[in-house]
Amino acid sequence: MTVMAIKELKKQVKKSIDLADDTTVRMIHAMLEVQQQDNEADAFEEEIDRRFKEMDEGKGIILTVDEFMTRAKNRHEAKIKPAK
Repeated sequence: MTVMAIKELKKQVKKSIDLADDTTVRMIHAMLEVQQQDNEADAFEEEIDRRFKEMDEGKGIILTVDEFMTRAKNRHEAKIKPAK
């Protein structure tokens, strides 16, 4: 679809939503939430794949749980120190 066709489609959808009953609006909202969750899940999987690839190539930083917790604690403490 062209940019203009998409703009027209969005205009029609917005008009339809404005005229829709409560049940239809709730259904559309639920569909949009599911789509957002799917997008977030896809992005998460892509990030995991990227990190495994880096690890396999020897580029990633590998920490033990204790090392990770120490770094996280140190960063948190650095953020909450009062300014002098």
